[in-house]
Amino acid sequence: MSSITPKFLKPGDKIMLVAPARFALPVTIQDATSAVLAAGFTPVIPPGLALRDHQFAGSDSHRVDHLNSAFSDQTIRAVFALRGGYGCGRLLPFLNSSAYKTDPTWIIGFSDITVLHSWSTNLGIKSLHAPVASTLSSTLTADVEALWS
Repeated sequence: MSSITPKFLKPGDKIMLVAPARFALPVTIQDATSAVLAAGFTPVIPPGLALRDHQFAGSDSHRVDHLNSAFSDQTIRAVFALRGGYGCGRLLPFLNSSAYKTDPTWIIGFSDITVLHSWSTNLGIKSLHAPVASTLSSTLTADVEALWS
């Protein structure tokens, strides 16, 4: 089975920060925004990114809306998870696979984000198992450089 590779990122491309699992603190969002800018890309912060519903980053519908809006927006070239945790599996039935397959968006992250990688792989689309934004500061510099390249 051959896989589809999303378009490679170019300087200035938009990367939406998402929290499809556990909530992210405002400092994590700010640090991720700075990292995306420093890498030469344009961060997109969806409304309510810092919401918290117990351990989650808002309700299931709120979190899936962020992903689906990125998948439907052809100017968004990647979604970068702020952190893992738990909760991505709850979103699978509600993801817009049609929009995602029409113009694949890079999914970037690890931990619970692996559920989204599996979903993407089952659709025949490559994704990027890489650090989540909250772990960039503890990731080897060479690995962070490899992520952005």
